[in-house]
Amino acid sequence: MRIQTEKQLETLREKDYGDELKSIAIISIIVPTSFYDEGGYRERKLYKRKTKEADVRLRIDYNQFIHASEEERLNIYYNHIVQSIRTLQKKLEPDFDYPRLEEDVKQALCMRENNCDQRNWKEEEGQL
Repeated sequence: MRIQTEKQLETLREKDYGDELKSIAIISIIVPTSFYDEGGYRERKLYKRKTKEADVRLRIDYNQFIHASEEERLNIYYNHIVQSIRTLQKKLEPDFDYPRLEEDVKQALCMRENNCDQRNWKEEEGQL
């Protein structure tokens, strides 16, 4: 799933959205809630202005994910990526073209109707 997603997002590497951000690391945390109770796997939304890098670590609901079909898992994962990117919106300068970045990510992940022959993703209410 991760490798497929990286290939889909590869097309964005050469696009220019502004000088504020050069790299985004998105780490998905998918573990049982007992790990959270013990203080592990904390979420993080870090933006390093000096190096223009972001490191976003958000949780995905473990039970929802493991009980989902393959297609539902992809949809959960893709929505998670968009949610992760959205955490950066308020941290970036106004001249950064965030709306275009989000739209390009959604298009690359086939989250817009008629964008990909293989799938038509629907954004789940509450997910985005």
